[in-house]
Order: sequence, then C-alpha cells, then structure tokens
Amino acid sequence: MRFIRIALVCCLALATLGLIACTTGPEQAWDAFVDAVKDGRADDALEHMDLVRMTERILAEDEEMAAAAEMFGGTEGIASLLEAEFRAAFAEGEFGLDDTDTSLVDSDVADTEIDGDLATLIIEAENETGTVYMERIDGDWKIVMFE
Repeated sequence: MRFIRIALVCCLALATLGLIACTTGPEQAWDAFVDAVKDGRADDALEHMDLVRMTERILAEDEEMAAAAEMFGGTEGIASLLEAEFRAAFAEGEFGLDDTDTSLVDSDVADTEIDGDLATLIIEAENETGTVYMERIDGDWKIVMFE
C-alpha cells in the first residue's frame, strides 16, 4: 500500500512539472480538448489537434484542393489557414459539432474504436452525431479530422 501511495505522489508530481502526459487515451484527449474549448483556451485546444495531419487528410480526399494546395503554401500554408479559421470561429463562439449550433461542451463520446495509433470517436450532442479521428503522435492523441 505504501508503494502505491509513493508511486501516485511521484506520478502527480511529474505531471505537475509537465514531465509526463496526463492524457492516456483518445477519450481523455478529447475531454481535455473540450475542456479547453469550454474554458476559452484556444491555444490549449489547438495543442490537442495536429493541423498538418488534418490538412494531409483533407488533401488526400479532395483532388481539386490537392491540385491547388501550392497556391496556399502547400500543406503548411493550409494548416495555417485552418488554425486561423479555428481561432476566428473560437473567438466568435461558433465552434460546434459539424456546422450546427450544437456545442462541443455538451457532447459525449458514444463509441471509440482504437486500431494501433489510430482512433475513431463517435461524438453525440443534442441528437447530432459526428466523428472525430485521432492519431497517436509522439505518444499523445491528437485530433486529425472532424466529420
């Protein structure tokens, strides 16, 4: 019992110092993202997203956009545009599930499928359903696509 207490105290101390990640799975990463959105912390919310991977997924699915990507500075340029759009929507209080008024802060994870370093979360909010794709990148789960 003493060992468990010592281990728990050490884990909490390391987490406080930022030496280990507190989120262990995609659901916890999603919850941390939602908490950041709920608390108005755009920078923290963006930490739970990988906009470059999101851009790569978008370009892989849209041939027209992929062909025009260089006009926007390639993958990095489009990722910067996504960040600007996220920040604008965030500032205006319009960040929700899909393009509806449903708030992310009122959503629940209905189902999670994990396949190695990829996860699919089914998110439900006010009779709406959305899909969030996540990828484990350098040990942390990051949002790489919303549908």
